[in-house]
Amino acid sequence: MGHPADVTKIGGRILEKRLQKPLDDDLALLVTQVRRLPEDATATWELAADPASSQGYAVKSPTG
Repeated sequence: MGHPADVTKIGGRILEKRLQKPLDDDLALLVTQVRRLPEDATATWELAADPASSQGYAVKSPTG
């Protein structure tokens, strides 16, 4: 796995290339380093497509 400074260098190089000429719009850049989490450290939520139609939400976790 890379070092956080590597992510900063990558972001800097991308910005340098993009900022060589004036931009027509704002620019935001998010560069992150990810790692896999154990399945028991995650959860999912099922939300209704229309928030007004739901009184709550259901949580599904690996442990049931």
